[in-house]
Amino acid sequence: MTNANNNTIDMSLLRGLEPAMTHEEQVKVTELLTSGDPSKLASAAFVLHQIGDLLSKGILQSARSMEHTKMVDQSFQRMYNTKKSLLQYDKNVRNKLGYNNREERVRQEKAEYDAERKVRSMGLPLPVRMPRHVCIQPFDPDGTPRPQRKILNPKTWSGKPIKPSLTFVDDDWDGTLGEAFTKIQVKKNDGPVRKLVVGENVHIVKELKESPGFDKVVHAAWGEGYQMKLVSNKDNVDLPVRLPRVIICDAMGDAAKLGLHRGDVVTHVNDEPFEGTAEDLNYLIKALYADASSGEELSIVVNAEECIATALQLRSLGSP
Repeated sequence: MTNANNNTIDMSLLRGLEPAMTHEEQVKVTELLTSGDPSKLASAAFVLHQIGDLLSKGILQSARSMEHTKMVDQSFQRMYNTKKSLLQYDKNVRNKLGYNNREERVRQEKAEYDAERKVRSMGLPLPVRMPRHVCIQPFDPDGTPRPQRKILNPKTWSGKPIKPSLTFVDDDWDGTLGEAFTKIQVKKNDGPVRKLVVGENVHIVKELKESPGFDKVVHAAWGEGYQMKLVSNKDNVDLPVRLPRVIICDAMGDAAKLGLHRGDVVTHVNDEPFEGTAEDLNYLIKALYADASSGEELSIVVNAEECIATALQLRSLGSP
C-alpha cells in the first residue's frame, strides 16, 4: 500500500489496471473498495470494468481522448442503493486514561500504534472473492434458441438447445465475517463432472481460508475473529442466521471470459441490488432475453457483499 499526499492507494485492489488509471482514480477506487459499504463495492466494480475495457483496447491513461476521460469520470457517478457501514471502528480515535503528562501519553500511544501495525502486517490476505462488474448478452436460462435467429440465419439455425452462459443455484450466508474468506465450490454429489445441472444432485462445499495476521486485525477492531456476526437474528441473537443468496453454478462463453466463476455471489443485476432466488433471477434474465428488440445488455455485479466490504475495510485499517 502506498501513500502520497495523504491519499492512500492499495495496488492489490486494482486488478493490474494501474497503467490505465490516473493517481486520483486509483485513490478513489481504493476509497470505494475500503469503505465498508457493499453498494460502493458495486460502484468500484463498475469503474474497474470501464477502465479495463479501455485497457483491453490498448488505451492507457496517457492516451485517453476527452470522450474516454469523460466516460471514466461519469462511471464514478454511478450510484447504487447505499447501506450503512457495519464497521464502527476508527483507528484514529483512542480513549486512554491515566496519563496526565501529554508527552508520555503521546509516546505510549505511538509505541502501541507501531506494535499494532507490525502485528497487522503479518499477513493481510484479500477476500477469496472480489467484486466484479460484467456486461453480457441476455440468454435463455432454459437454453431455447431465439426464434428470430432462424429468420436471420436459416442456414446456421439448428433448433438445438443452446447452453446458457450462466446457471445459478440457491445458497445462504451465516451472517459472519468469515464468509469473506470462505471458498465456495459447486459440485455434484457423485463427484466432479463436466456438466452441472441445477437441482440435480448439486451441492455446495465451503472451506474457510484462515490467516493469523488478519484474525489479529479483526480482534483489534472488535475483540472477536472470523465468527464475528455482521447480521444477527432479530428475535434471538444466539440463534444461527441463514440469509438467502444466489451463487453462480457454472459460467461459460463470454461470462467465463469476463471473469465470472463458480461460487461467485450475485449481488446486483442491471444496476439494482438483487434479492431473490435462483428461479427469480432466471425469470428476470429470460424476460430480458425475450425482448429482443430492446438490445439491452445484461449487467451483473458479483461479490459486492457486506462481508467482503467489511473485510476490505478491516484490511485497510491493518495495512502498514
